[in-house]
Amino acid sequence: MLKLKKYKKIEESDYDKYERLINLHLEIGYSIVENSYEVKNESGSQIFSQQLFLDNDISLGKVNHYSPSTRMKKYFPDIPDHFGIYIIEKNKPLIYKSSWTKHIEWFENYQIKRLEYDGRLKTWYENGNRSQFYYYLEGYDEPNSRIDRVIYYYENGLEKEIQEYYEPRTESWDMTHQSFSRVDNYTTGWTSYTFHEKGQNRKNEVINYKYEYDGGKTGVLSSGTSYIHGPYKQFFNNKIIYEGLYKNGVKHGEFKDYNVIHDYMDNKENWNHGELIESISYNEDGSLKE
Repeated sequence: MLKLKKYKKIEESDYDKYERLINLHLEIGYSIVENSYEVKNESGSQIFSQQLFLDNDISLGKVNHYSPSTRMKKYFPDIPDHFGIYIIEKNKPLIYKSSWTKHIEWFENYQIKRLEYDGRLKTWYENGNRSQFYYYLEGYDEPNSRIDRVIYYYENGLEKEIQEYYEPRTESWDMTHQSFSRVDNYTTGWTSYTFHEKGQNRKNEVINYKYEYDGGKTGVLSSGTSYIHGPYKQFFNNKIIYEGLYKNGVKHGEFKDYNVIHDYMDNKENWNHGELIESISYNEDGSLKE
């Protein structure tokens, strides 16, 4: 368990662990004592040492230990334990409808797991790579703030999906429920950019979603419906391989399929509200395929 005191000295022989401890303490609110960094040699090993002090404007809650429930361990046996703390910074506004200004969680190896503060929500994998980064206009601690963009990452560090949100259906974007999802019942839709996990020639898609609120309670995930609506494009190695238009969740109009190796359109489909009307295949010279 991490012990948090007014004055601390971090000493570790494992430099990666030392760096994780320093970064965690700096996020919590500690500052570095000037000219206090040392590298000691003890019994043939290097010891990395740094003195820290807690800022007077920082108030810390107790460190909490979180363990997965028995049910969670049954289905997800590899979920690790983690720790967390709520923080109050004197000169910062409280997170909306809460009593703290910052919340930090970390894994047993001291890698930061989750960080909530000042209009940001960020999470990391245990290996130190990014997991999810949420961005809000005005900060989610403001009554009229709204979600602006979310970036999801694979565990190897590559981007998995970027979601960019449309204007909300109302002027108010009440984060009372602190629901960090796309179905907060205020958004009217979003554009999704998705990427494959492996390979340099990562195929990706650009998908537009429409979200319709059904009048249910704010913050309840079942209070609306989302579906693909608008232009759809699929790329490979930055070249378009498939494109068309979705209308209210189904294909509508012309869809084109491209051969990116030889750079020509090899198929064209015509759809009417989800029903395939016609499909035409082409040769490389543009002639109809028999």
